[in-house]
Amino acid sequence: MSLPLNFGIPYHTLVTAVIIALSTALLAVLYQKFFRKKGINDYPDNWHMPHRQNLHFTGREEQILALHALLHASVKVVIIGMKSEHVSGGIGKSELAIEFAYRCRDEYSLIWWIDAETIFSIETAYMMIARNLGILKKNERDQNSISAAVKDWLSMNGEWLLVFDNMMNEEDLLPYIPSEVKGRILVTTPKSDWKESVAARFSLDVFTPKEAVDFLLEREGNTSEAREAEELSKETGFLPLALEQACAHIKYEKISIAQYLDSFRTRRVEILMSGSPASPNGVVETACDLSFSKLHEEAKQLLFLCAFLHPEDIQFEMIKDGAEHLPEPLRSAAYDILRLRTAAASLTSYSLLYYEENMIIIHRLMQKVIRNRMDAETRKIFAGAAVAIVDKAFTYGEYKQETWEHSDRLIAQALTATSHAVEEEEALGTAIDLINNTGLYFQQTSRCPAARERLELGLALSGKVYGPDNADVAVMHDNLAEVLMKLRDFENAKKHFQRALEIGIKVYGEDHPTTNLYRENVESLTS
Repeated sequence: MSLPLNFGIPYHTLVTAVIIALSTALLAVLYQKFFRKKGINDYPDNWHMPHRQNLHFTGREEQILALHALLHASVKVVIIGMKSEHVSGGIGKSELAIEFAYRCRDEYSLIWWIDAETIFSIETAYMMIARNLGILKKNERDQNSISAAVKDWLSMNGEWLLVFDNMMNEEDLLPYIPSEVKGRILVTTPKSDWKESVAARFSLDVFTPKEAVDFLLEREGNTSEAREAEELSKETGFLPLALEQACAHIKYEKISIAQYLDSFRTRRVEILMSGSPASPNGVVETACDLSFSKLHEEAKQLLFLCAFLHPEDIQFEMIKDGAEHLPEPLRSAAYDILRLRTAAASLTSYSLLYYEENMIIIHRLMQKVIRNRMDAETRKIFAGAAVAIVDKAFTYGEYKQETWEHSDRLIAQALTATSHAVEEEEALGTAIDLINNTGLYFQQTSRCPAARERLELGLALSGKVYGPDNADVAVMHDNLAEVLMKLRDFENAKKHFQRALEIGIKVYGEDHPTTNLYRENVESLTS
């Protein structure tokens, strides 16, 4: 005996149910396509966030809600700054901005994290935005045109969020704000004195005692050590960065808060007696040192290297390609990406840095702490290694379009690595080469003031390293003169062309092709 097709349900009821189901499905499709407010998940190319979301984010719930309310009222630009000048960093400004971006991911059609430490990194970010939005013209390298195109798009479109992280000077922000702000702008800064006229200020301080204790206990999942958590919070000055390191160490070493507290107190006394720490009362140095002693040599050397690179977007491939410039055992590890990632994973376990699939990110205050703990010889070794690695990776060529995007991404690394090499007076020949190449990069992307600054630095260094009558010095004079021509500073351009000619005659002779080229440049300004 077969069952009836409708299982005993009246046919008209079944038909009605099917019609309702199909209508509901159709309405859902129409809603998704035409009415639902689109979020960033609908625009995967318009989500740029190099930082992973902290799944253990704790202690800033009130601030997240207040920031959301502020940005969704009439305020369109908000600055997250430090409440006190006495705190040198590590209070969680960037962490707050990262968490805010992740939680509001579906409220915006574009979210872009911008490393705002220098105007060059901001310009690089705008170039990436233009590329992703499809508004970057083919072969366009004029940065002013690119920034203008992005600002125009931002003025005509809403529901976007730009996060300018670690901006040092308020005047650097103004050229990048569109004429009409239809989206939202969030800025983090280590400064505490930004003017309210630029943007609404959102002050952040260290954790409150309750926030610090809650942070420790929730991360450790052990409420039985509430008193020890309170004591450790006090010892760290309630500084989020130090507490994050403490939690990571306690978890990885499988020790109690009380055990960590005893070690922390002992080591902090030694740190304070040894010199001037970079963090308040040496709390970050102390937490770092306790973890550092547990590391194997490869991980230690990787941490040293990262201290001399730009803190964001330290690419594994860049380190691997420049492995020949590293000391052992990091050199051998760098040739094997798996070993390199294992070293990075070890450092991440102690919250000394963080790594994603292809890159490493390290806190700026951590970099300063690491550099401070090195002796002079070690600083020279790793400052030299860093600039050599970046110099090899920075392959920009005006007529090599395949190098453009890669060089855009590396410009911050080039500036940071050369700065440290010059400061340590190490690998200056390599630094000069990289400074010259970045100067040409800025010239060819229509950033002539920046090119002039780089080439003047390179000229001063090359004269110091090679002497005044060297072929490389002549090249630097010639390159600087070309930039001065674009800046319409013809008088100084002629002086540098003339100096290049004088050196060319001494080095090559009167009739050498290079000498003749320098002579033509001089004659072009005298004819």
